[in-house]
Amino acid sequence: MPPRIQVAQCLRAQNACIQNTSRTFSSSSPSRATTVAHKRKHRDPYAQLQANAKKAANLSRQKVIRVERASKLGDPVRGITTPFIESFDTAQPASKASASSKVDKGIDSASSGELSAHAETDTDNHLNFFLTKDELAKGIERSKWLTTPLVEEEKLARPSTFNSFHGQSEDPGFRVTDEQRENIKGLVNGIEPSSDDGTYDTTFGDNMTTPEQRQKLAEAEHETAQEALQRIASLSLSSGKDRLRINTQRCIDVFGRHNTDSTLPPKPKASVNPGTGQLEKTPRVGPDTGSSEVQVAILTAKIRSLADLLETRGRTDKHGKRDLRLLVHRRAKLLKYLRRKERGGPRWQHLIETLGLTEGTWQGEITM
Repeated sequence: MPPRIQVAQCLRAQNACIQNTSRTFSSSSPSRATTVAHKRKHRDPYAQLQANAKKAANLSRQKVIRVERASKLGDPVRGITTPFIESFDTAQPASKASASSKVDKGIDSASSGELSAHAETDTDNHLNFFLTKDELAKGIERSKWLTTPLVEEEKLARPSTFNSFHGQSEDPGFRVTDEQRENIKGLVNGIEPSSDDGTYDTTFGDNMTTPEQRQKLAEAEHETAQEALQRIASLSLSSGKDRLRINTQRCIDVFGRHNTDSTLPPKPKASVNPGTGQLEKTPRVGPDTGSSEVQVAILTAKIRSLADLLETRGRTDKHGKRDLRLLVHRRAKLLKYLRRKERGGPRWQHLIETLGLTEGTWQGEITM
């Protein structure tokens, strides 16, 4: 048996490369290229066509499923357009005529039911400059009363009705002060009625006419002033800020719990531990401005206004796009909370049906 001789080991790192540094001129090894060519050569053409057909069918089906899922989720920004959403553009409630025309055309009656549900709270009573139609009507009536003379000229002309400015009048409804009495006396002294045709002398000028003509002229001027005030206070001349303010008030009236508590049924009750008693609900005082459904409606009005602006004039507005993204995510957060809190009850259904909100507005990851 030959002796075993130990070989000296070198513990230093080797600098020379042991592998062959010759570069191959093919992208793959010859053995692999031969294998791939061999597989392609002996593959059945019919089976290859059948596999390609299955792959194409699978891809087309995936495309259809993606479209269906996207349509089911809906637009995360706009959702579904409803009559209440369309009314945000004009800050006025949807007219009953438009709702009846949609029903006659065969459109789903959900919109008509929706209009009748909040028709009592969403009233067409808002005007520009923080006015309402009732306030404008009262102001016009007061202006008419202020511009109407205290007594008619015919009663002033008759001595039996008012004999002396320092005495009492025979008319029980005639009450004037001393200053008004002096003014009326000065006017009557300048007007002398004629006994023939009942006309007055033109002491003050040629524009003096009969009482009937002056009354008609006053009524015409009153109608002109009334039309001018209505045009000035019309919402057609309002700005975007004014429309947003009115839409905010409309959202409070329609979705506020001070109105919906009496019309919508309560939410489904959760299981309560018999050992713990329920606290009594504190009665509400004043309008509801901070509930989740009111805030979601206000955010929807802001989102629609900002989205319309970005589509037309704000294509390069980066800050506007960021604000829109923040509003959409804030609304999604409130919707998730409200859905969990109301347990999908009537209040939740009323909100999503009126605003046209779909699952894409609160479910999953919202990318814009």
